[in-house]
Amino acid sequence: DVVREKSPFRHYGVGNPVKVKTFEEEFCKVLGCKYALAVSSGSGALLCAIAAAGLGPGDEVIIPSFAWYTDYCVLVNMGVMPVFADIGEDLNMDPADFERKITKKTKAVIPVHYQGAPAKIEEITRIARAHNLVVIEDCAQALGGEYRGKMLGSYGDMAIASFQTHKMITCGEGGMFFTNNEELYVRAVRYHDLGFVRPFFENKLENKALAAKE
Repeated sequence: DVVREKSPFRHYGVGNPVKVKTFEEEFCKVLGCKYALAVSSGSGALLCAIAAAGLGPGDEVIIPSFAWYTDYCVLVNMGVMPVFADIGEDLNMDPADFERKITKKTKAVIPVHYQGAPAKIEEITRIARAHNLVVIEDCAQALGGEYRGKMLGSYGDMAIASFQTHKMITCGEGGMFFTNNEELYVRAVRYHDLGFVRPFFENKLENKALAAKE
């Protein structure tokens, strides 16, 4: 449809570019989140999350010792120090070791729901809140999954999904940043698009002043 309409840009152009808009809206309905931002890949979504959290040189982020390269690479690319926590028999982050690895420099944690198996996200989130850490859920391999009746991606401050060909749903490549936090959403929007908050995104905001911030 996009090729037929000759309108590959999501915001304007020939035809009626609504594919990405519709996808984001349907994603929010299914996942029960307020904001979703479609990007080029799961890696791109995680970069947006790191930027939205304001992380950079001097900060530490705890990740599982066994996961996907992206969870490590995006941190290094942003100048953030990855710190590895052991995994348990479920191949997901061990909450006890996560807590042991927290230092004064720790600013966030990225629990990965590995190959569709939910991490112990309630315990991880509880520990993170006690230490004032940002929680970024990596749902790349578990989109649509639940943990104790609650959707994965809804426990943390923000989450990411991937639409690469081996994932739950696919468009060949693609990713999604999603959150219920409006300020984090705006920061991610700015990071993914030259610092802009286009009218398309501004219209979604409850606090319009966020779009005016430099």
